[in-house]
Parts: sequence; structure tokens; C-alpha cells
Amino acid sequence: DKLERSGGHAEIVTLNSSKRTAPRALAVGPSRTGSDSRMNVHKMASSTAHAAGIDRVLLGLFRDCGWSLSLERMKSIVDREAACGVNLFSPQAFLYSIAGARGTSGAASQFHQATYWPHYRLFADYAARLGFALSQGKHKAQAALFYPIKSFQYEQEQHPDSAIVAMISEYFDIYHTYLPKEHVDFDVLDEDSIKKAMSLDERLMIQGEEFELLILPPVTAIGYETALKLREFVEDGGKLLATMLLPMRDADGDRHDDVAAIFEELFDLD
Repeated sequence: DKLERSGGHAEIVTLNSSKRTAPRALAVGPSRTGSDSRMNVHKMASSTAHAAGIDRVLLGLFRDCGWSLSLERMKSIVDREAACGVNLFSPQAFLYSIAGARGTSGAASQFHQATYWPHYRLFADYAARLGFALSQGKHKAQAALFYPIKSFQYEQEQHPDSAIVAMISEYFDIYHTYLPKEHVDFDVLDEDSIKKAMSLDERLMIQGEEFELLILPPVTAIGYETALKLREFVEDGGKLLATMLLPMRDADGDRHDDVAAIFEELFDLD
């Protein structure tokens, strides 16, 4: 899935949801936890917007829902995406005609051919008001989830069939799935975002976001500059939670011993 920035009077992060493959990426495809990988991607899109100080996250809806789509199902989908941080909804396929291939391929029309069309205004008003409400105020998430893409790619290149590759991806997906179930809101932070953040009052702060907890899925490699930022965060009183594995390699250079020393110190390892 592709994240884009749109220009104009307001900056918008756009989700191109027509693509369903993302090679060499995390949290895509079938999941043993039963999570919807699209929700993971949409949560990552809203996290990108928050880290960049962008107010709106746009998502095209209902492209592959078929003719059985109902107003009840449409509201359920909008509510789910809103919970992931999407706040600008763009329903697809208002077709003037469904003659020929248009009636059997692609998205089902949501125009006058749909049985729910006479009541569509109720849904449109709801989605518009929900999106507006979610674009106001200040987003506040208690936790941040580290995006271990460099570690994942390193392990995939070195040991493509190893259990570590599966462990990194699976635990990242587990956190994506179960943090919302525990009513813990979070953003996904990559290394570039962390390097731009500052630590103050026991919080990791970036573009108005304030995180008191940073969660590391299993990670074997991380940039040295990122490791320094994490040490600064912990020394300021922030909470750092690691899972199963700690970084022991520099993902951006050759300061492997320095990276290992930082995490051995942070977690009091002999």
C-alpha cells in the first residue's frame, strides 16, 4: 500500500488501498493472530500523519466489497477505519451506468443502482461529521510501537528462512492486534521519526505527540543514532519495553559494539 502526501490548502496523507501487496514489508498478508493487515497499514498511515504534523488521513472505501454491501456494513467499515486514525473518507464507484463489464467487475456502484441509495444521505452525513470531529483537537496516544523494518530486512537478507524473521513480523502484528483490544491507543514510529523526537518530562515528543511508553518488538538491528535517542528517552524517565530480542547490530553502519553496549546498559545485562 502506498502512502502519499496531497497538496492544496491542507496537507493530507493519502492511502491508495487498491494495492494489496507490499514486498519486504511487515504486517501484510494472512495473520495467525486473525488481524486485518489493512487495518495495520491504515494505522501506520495515521501514525505517519501524526509524526509529520498532518491533520487529515484520506482513505478510499468499498472498492472490493461487492454488491452485498449494506449501509450497516458501510458504517462498520468507517467506524473501524476511524479507530485506526483515518478521518477523511472517500467512497468509490458512483456509476452512471452498470452496463457491460462495469456491472460485474470492480467496485459495486453506490449510486442510484444500489438498494440503499434513497437513504445514502444518512451515511454520508455520519461519515462527514465523524471525519470532521476526528480532525479537531489533539491526538493523544499513550504508547508508541517501534517499526522494525531495518531489522526485518537485515534478517531476511541474511537468514530468509530463519525463525527470527517470522518472530519479528509476528510480534509486530500481535502488538497491532492486541493493543487496541486493551484500549491502548498507539502510533507506529520508524527510526527517522524517533531521531527527530526529543525527550522531555518522561515523554518522547514529536510534532505535538507525547509518548510515555515505547514498545520494541523483537529487534536485532537498529541505527546507532536511534539507539542514542532511546537511551536519552530512558534516562529522562521514559519507559522502554523490549520483546524477546534486543538490538545487537548497527543497522546503518558498523558501530555494532556501541549499539550492543547501549542496550546491555539500558536493560542491565551482564
